[in-house]
Amino acid sequence: MENEIKIHSERTSGDVALCNLASINIYEWYYSTPEEQQEIAQCAVDALDLAIEFGICPVTEGQITNDEFKYMGIGLTNLTNLLASQQIVIDTKAAAEFQDELMDNLSFMLYRASMLRAKKLGAFKQFKNTKWAEGLTPVHMSLKHFPRAWELTEYGRNFVSSGKLKRWDELAKEIKQYGIRNAQVMAIAPTASSGKAINATESTEPVHDLVYKEEGTKNLPALAPNLRQNHLYYKSAFDCDQKSLLTNAIIRQKWADQGQSITLYFKKVDSLREFTDLHTYAMNHGVKSLYYVKTQKATETEEECLACAV
Repeated sequence: MENEIKIHSERTSGDVALCNLASINIYEWYYSTPEEQQEIAQCAVDALDLAIEFGICPVTEGQITNDEFKYMGIGLTNLTNLLASQQIVIDTKAAAEFQDELMDNLSFMLYRASMLRAKKLGAFKQFKNTKWAEGLTPVHMSLKHFPRAWELTEYGRNFVSSGKLKRWDELAKEIKQYGIRNAQVMAIAPTASSGKAINATESTEPVHDLVYKEEGTKNLPALAPNLRQNHLYYKSAFDCDQKSLLTNAIIRQKWADQGQSITLYFKKVDSLREFTDLHTYAMNHGVKSLYYVKTQKATETEEECLACAV
């Protein structure tokens, strides 16, 4: 009709990223042998890849993504429990150093597992159109674009000169030759509910307190794992130095090809500048994403030292 206004348009389907997620219990992984660690990494990649391959997505755009890229996001949970078992408090320089080496080993095994699966079954369809085909792993990309992130720890500063980059160079060559099964492999997701099922601390987050209650769980109290022997090394998220928590995130981001669930915790918010400075610090060092900002409720403030009460 004349003067008719069209309020919609037709287009062909594009692609939509999907959450094909899994998390490794990093406490159990760390205390396994190197052979067991690689087996765990391979099992995680294989399981998710099978779910992608044989799963049916009701959304056309999602199915396109799975078929063309086979995105997955493998993260970790129970990190704070692991740190406490090593007598490390989460917002310290020791925590950043520990996580640097931890993430180096975990991420290498995961990317290698995806490469080995591609060696058997072939790479994802769009492999030739990505940086992977150029021999650039997330580590090589981070070294190139965010060198300041590597200056935050001794492990990072000495990474190249100590020869630790060599195995990554070899992996990059194998990926150029055989491909990699999944366009993206690592993403550190929140694990608040699934973590409780295995008595683990959430994802890479500090505990809210030694004894705390989570909303949505019928106010059931939760205890930090291994509390009796490690209570001195747990620290409430609201007492942690938030810039140090972001430094930890920067360290992890060097090794992960996708974003992280990162929460900032404040007893009270004094100014917008505080938020801005923290976000800028994270962004300038290569962090891809932040998540929630939580403030402490007045009812959660207690005078008693729980560490002394345990």
